[in-house]
Order: sequence, then structure tokens, then C-alpha cells
Amino acid sequence: MATFSISTPEGGDLSVGDHRNTIFVQVENDDLIGNTGFIATITDIGSGSGSGTPTALSREGTSNLWSARVFAGALPATLPAANNKTVTVTATIGGGSTGEAPQIHNFRAYSGGSGSTAGSISGQSRCGNCSNEVPVPVLLQLIGPSVIANNECDGCAALNDDFFLQHSDVPSSNCSWFSDSIACCDNEGFSGFWELKKTRSRLWELRLLLTDNSTDPFEAVYYVLTTNTDECIFPIELVLAEVSTLACTGWPESITIAPADMNAP
Repeated sequence: MATFSISTPEGGDLSVGDHRNTIFVQVENDDLIGNTGFIATITDIGSGSGSGTPTALSREGTSNLWSARVFAGALPATLPAANNKTVTVTATIGGGSTGEAPQIHNFRAYSGGSGSTAGSISGQSRCGNCSNEVPVPVLLQLIGPSVIANNECDGCAALNDDFFLQHSDVPSSNCSWFSDSIACCDNEGFSGFWELKKTRSRLWELRLLLTDNSTDPFEAVYYVLTTNTDECIFPIELVLAEVSTLACTGWPESITIAPADMNAP
């Protein structure tokens, strides 16, 4: 019988859906039984609705991790005040149930205003700080810096991964791109997410924001770039301007944001 746990999203996590309203789900399979599979479903809390066909998770190479992006149904465009989604993962052997009880986590999820527009170019609410000459990307990719280390938080290495950044269509934040929730500070009760923002026509800002899911997110680190054009073109390289907390150490001098690699995991 398989022994497993849901590592993402954890209970109470904040997740941002992509342009297809899918959420990244990852399972840690502790006993590594070779013929064990996993099926994940995301539903609305209390109603059991909002789910597409249950999704089979795929093993990540030869590791004990299994993952996939799972359809989450309709997502609110703004941050929910409380958990609004349930992820349920069931272990399988040979296509049938193992008999082990499913793992269930309740979490918060929203679209960041991205809606379900397919493709790589936004046809949604346009950022007024971007020139009309160049289409605004729906998806961008933060290139992991590979040098961030633990300080007060014990999960800082998670910030060294690459992250998709999803364009927001909410009028008040349609010059922003958001990452999914990152389990970078669990020991302190916080999760994090990246926000890239075109603050003015020639000013880009990148922040890692931390939240304990009960208070407003606060800034952990801040990067900035001033350009000589108002076109929203990529890649761009933002320079470290301020470290606001002792959560992590080893922040790189710069971070690159590039067009999304749709073949990335």
C-alpha cells in the first residue's frame, strides 16, 4: 500500500491558476512502489463541483515526486478571504484503488484576473503602462537564480526554481504578473509568491511577497528596472534594490524575466 502526502498545494496555501484555470499539484510518494499511480481532482469547497475529469499525476524522472496541472473550475479574479478549493489525491495500482484513504487539502485559489484565455498573447484587459505597439504576454517565466539559501525560513531553496508568471486581468492590477504560491517559509507559517509589475511606462518592479493567509502580503525582497522604452518586451533583467526581511539570504544581484517556455515543467 502506498504511503504518500500532498506537498503542493498544502493546506491553507494560496495558488494562482494559469490561463486554463489549472493549479499545480504535487505528491510525495514515500515508499516508491513502482506501479503506484495518483489521481488528483480539484473541487469547490462544500459543493463538490468545479472539477473537470480527474487528472493522472506523472512521476518527475526517477524521484519520489509525482505532479501535474489540474483543472480547478471557475476561479475568482481577486484574492479569496478563506479557503475556496479542495484538492483530493487518490493512490492507484494497476488502474485500481490501493484501498488507502485519499489525501485531502483545502486551499485558496484565484485567477489573478487571468481568466481562461488560451495562447501566449493577452487579449484581455490591457496594461496602460505598456505600448500598444507590442502585445502583452499572458505568461512570462522568472528564471531561477540558484543561489538563495535559508536564513529564518527553511524552504528558501524553493525560490531557486523557474516560475511561470501569469498576467492579471483585474483592472486594478492589470499591469501585474503573478506566480503560484511557493512553500518557501513553512516553518514560520508563511508562503510566498512573486509579483512582476509595470509601475510606470518605463519602470518595472519585482517583489517576493509573503503571506500567512490571514493578513495582507508583505514584501520580502524588491528588484527594479528602468528602461528606455514603454514597450513590454522580454527578456528583462531587474536589479536588486532592497531586502526587507531576514527570511532568506543569498539574493542574487539581478533576476531575469523571459518569455514563457511552454515546454518547461
